Amino acid sequence: MRMEDLNGLCIILMYIIAAVSANKASHINQKRNIVLIVADDLGWNDVSLHGNDQILTPNIDILGLSGVTLTRYYSHCVCTPSRSALLTGKYAYTMGMQGYPLTNSEDRGLPLTEKILPQYLKELGYATHLVGKWHVGSSRTEYLPTRRGFDSHFGHRGGLIDYYEYTLEEKWQSGKVSGMDLFRNESAAWDVEGYITDVYTKEAISGKKFLKIL
Repeated sequence: MRMEDLNGLCIILMYIIAAVSANKASHINQKRNIVLIVADDLGWNDVSLHGNDQILTPNIDILGLSGVTLTRYYSHCVCTPSRSALLTGKYAYTMGMQGYPLTNSEDRGLPLTEKILPQYLKELGYATHLVGKWHVGSSRTEYLPTRRGFDSHFGHRGGLIDYYEYTLEEKWQSGKVSGMDLFRNESAAWDVEGYITDVYTKEAISGKKFLKIL
C-alpha cells in the first residue's frame, strides 16, 4: 500500500458533501458546507498526530491541529456497525446492526424505520452526495444510499473491492462468487478506470460542482 493512500484516504473513505440548495439561497450567511470523512479501521496510533513515528500522516495532523480533536469518544471496531451508529446516532446493537459486517449476499440492511443523517440534512435544505463505501445494506433497492437521503452516490456498496477491477469475491456454499461492486447512483460504473483510491479522490474533489456556495 502506498503511503499517500494512508495519508490521503486511509484505504477507503466515505465523503458526504453537503451544500445549501438553490431554493435556500436566502440563508447563505446562516449555513456552512459540510464535508464528513470516514476512515475505515483507523486505529488510535495509526496517525502521527498521536505520536506514531512509523506512519506519517501530515495532512490528517494538520486537520487535527488546526481544528478540534475529540480524544474521549469511541466507536464500534468494524465497518457496518460503526457506519450504522454514525448515520443514526444510535448504538448498532439497538438496530440489529452489530457483529460481523454485512456481506453483499446478505439480505439485511440499516432498518428502514431509522431516519438517518442525510435525511435530516435534506430537511434543512442541503444537497447530499456520497463518495466511496456504503456498507449498510444493498440487497434491496430501498436500502441503497440514493433511497436513504443521498442525492447521488459514487462508490461501492459492500465492504471492499479490488483496487483495479472493482470486484468483490465472496465465499458461497457452491464456491466463490465474484462480481462488480462499483456504482454511480443505481447503475454499475463500467466506464471507470484507474486505481480506486485515485478514482475516489478525483470524484470527491470534483464534488465542488455540487456545491451552490464555494
